[in-house]
This record gives sequence, C-alpha cells and structure tokens, in this order.
Amino acid sequence: MQRKILLIAPDIPSLPRLRTDAEVSTIQRNHDTRLLSGVVRSEDVTAAITEDDYQIIWFVTHGAADGVRLTDENLSVEALIQYAKSDTVEAVIFNTCESEPLALRVSGEAAVNVICTIALVDNGDAVRLGSLLAVKLTEDIDYRDAYDAVSSGSSLYRFYGIHSTRSAYHNTANSAMPSLDDDVRALKEAVFGLYGIGGLIQRTAKM
Repeated sequence: MQRKILLIAPDIPSLPRLRTDAEVSTIQRNHDTRLLSGVVRSEDVTAAITEDDYQIIWFVTHGAADGVRLTDENLSVEALIQYAKSDTVEAVIFNTCESEPLALRVSGEAAVNVICTIALVDNGDAVRLGSLLAVKLTEDIDYRDAYDAVSSGSSLYRFYGIHSTRSAYHNTANSAMPSLDDDVRALKEAVFGLYGIGGLIQRTAKM
C-alpha cells in the first residue's frame, strides 16, 4: 500500500546530499510523496499542508527541542503541532538529530504517532532507518509494528503512540527506561501517598 506523505528535506550544508538523497528516493519510490527540497521556507510547508491531505509528515533535516531546521530558518514546535493536527495526519517522522523533546510535545498535543531520534545519529544510520521504514510502511500494518520491524534494541530512535498522556507527553508502554523525574515522582507517592493518602507515612501512623 502507498501512504500519502509530505516529505520535507531542505538543503542543509552539513547534511551529506548523497545519503539523504538515497532516503528521499526510497520514500518517493514506495509512496505517494510530495517533496519539499532545495530552499524550503515555513510558507512552503504551510502551503503544502493546506493544499492537500497527508497521512505522514516526514522530516529529513536537523532537529532540536525548539523545532526543526529549514533552509534559512527554524520551523517552531508550535508550527509542527499545528501541522500535525490536520485531520488526515496519522504520523510525524523526525529523521533528525536529538528530536525527542519536540516529538513528545507533538505527539502529546496533536495526538499523532511520532518516530524520533533521542541522540545524535550518524547520517548513515539515519538513512538506513528511514529507508527501511519507508519500505516497511508499504505493508498493511500500523506504525508501531513498522517501527518495531526495522529498529534494534539499542536503537537511538523512539516511537510514541497516539495514546501518549497529553499532560506528560510520555507513553509509558512505548518508551524506553523511565526518566529520573518519573522515578522521583513514584518514590514520593510511595512514601507520602497520592494527595496525602495511602503512602508509607500514613500506613505507619495507623499501625
């Protein structure tokens, strides 16, 4: 099956073109793809989103906590959330670097599936993951199954599903190890109870 994809791959001097072109070509061969490449501005992305319906928005560029890189500007996380809220969008793929914070916000606020990187990724690894994922998505399977089929146990990528808790932007079932903040919250609940009820202190006082 072909999926309708908006593929955003601006020219970035620090990204090797030969490798990123290989990923772009694989996506185009296997899916109904609209490609934004070369000089890409935020206005170009907005126009593409309003002119057609897409199932996937796919970025091949640099990413950070506050957004992704276009040619001469950053596309903010707020804009990404607005795009992802389009009625037909089912998934956003950030084949960028260190895009987990913005991916969690997009998944949580727009309620879409998100695949992202959690650390700096070698460009060759990024191209391989993107290409394998593009081919796997031609099968009639959901996004989580496609991701699981091409990622490794030590992968620097993460999948966050549409059931991510919006307030925390965290899907416990799909994430890796809990964070330190999660551990601290769990410890506080165990000792002090939830809203002062049921904790170790309260149970000890009753005894």
